[in-house]
Order: sequence, then C-alpha cells, then structure tokens
Amino acid sequence: MKNVVVFINVCILAMCALFTMNFNPGESENLPLASTVDNPGLTGENTTTVRASAASMPTEISKASETRMKSRLSSRDAREVENFIQTMRQERLLDFKQAQLAVQRGTLRPLKDYASWMTIHQQRMLEDIDRIAKSTGITISEKLDPASEEDFAKLEKLHGQSFDNRFIKGMTTSLKRDLKVLERASYSPVPEVQVFAARYTTITKDNLAKIQNLRKTNQKRKLF
Repeated sequence: MKNVVVFINVCILAMCALFTMNFNPGESENLPLASTVDNPGLTGENTTTVRASAASMPTEISKASETRMKSRLSSRDAREVENFIQTMRQERLLDFKQAQLAVQRGTLRPLKDYASWMTIHQQRMLEDIDRIAKSTGITISEKLDPASEEDFAKLEKLHGQSFDNRFIKGMTTSLKRDLKVLERASYSPVPEVQVFAARYTTITKDNLAKIQNLRKTNQKRKLF
C-alpha cells in the first residue's frame, strides 16, 4: 500500500513538472524582445511590416516629389515648363562655354571683361535652373545637344578679330532669344519659373545692352 501511494505521488509531481515546462515556453514566445522590437506592443510579423514600410517611405516621398508638377498642371502646361527648362539649360551651357573661350581669345579688353562676367552670370543661371528642374521632377541633360555642339565648334575654330565678330554676333542673337523666352515664362503656372523669369529678364536686358555697345566698339575698329 505504501508503495502505491509513493507511486501516485511521483506521478502527480511528474505531471506538475510537465505542465510547468509546457506553459513557460508558450508564455515566453508571446513576450516582446527589446532587442528585436522597435515599437512596444509590436512583435513578430508586425515588426517586420513596420520596418518594411519605413524602408519604403523615402522612395515613395521621392516619387511624389518628382510627380508634383505633373499632378497640378495640365499636360500642355507641363510640356511648356519642361521645354523652357531644357531650352534655358542648353542656352546657358553654350553661352558659358563660349564666354570661357572669349576670356582666352578675345582681342578687345572690354570683350574679355564682358566674357568674364558672363561666365559667372551663366553659372548662376545654371544653378537656378537645376534647382527648378529638381523641384519639378524634370530630368535635365548635363551635355550640349548636337546643334549647340556644332555652334561651339564653329566658334572654337576662329581666332583674332574673326573670333570677336562671331562671339559678339552669337551672343547678341542668344540674348535676344532669351528675352522672348523669359518674358513668356513670366506667365508660367509654376511659381519657381515665374520668379526665375522675373529675376533674369532684367539681367538679360542689361547683358544685351552691354554686348550691343561692344558691337559698336568692334564696328568702329573695322573703320581704322
């Protein structure tokens, strides 16, 4: 009889021990681990989901920024803004390279001074254009297009007074064209473009007046 009682007690203890072992692991699996949970109360798959969302957020914001202009403009307005930015950037790249060359090859001191200022002015315009392109999500080209490359190649072949003549003529034509584009852009539906146009219309008029004075000086030189 004593042995039966002992056997029963052993069985009871074994069952208690087994119950305790099964209960603790299950409970611990439901407890959040501080080392793997970023937000208290989120564990397992929830934590993975939150992390995945956080990782994808910058990309979604970037895409939203790039399409901001297109979402608030008509397709026609969006095309006009893009054409303005692309055209302006090509003109500025070409004028910048031509001005750099004129600093080296110009034979008139006033022309060299003008070209030196133009390199600074065109660089500033390029920086402002790039900022607008970034804010409106427009991809711009870092190189001259074939037509602009051809224009620059023609100037690059010249020296002396022939160089001065072509540089002055080309810059005069470019600035007149810029004025028309800028005046039209002042009515753009994009505020950044309006500000750019208003700022550089005045500066471009001043640059045109200076190059026209240089042209007169150059023409007088031909008479002697």
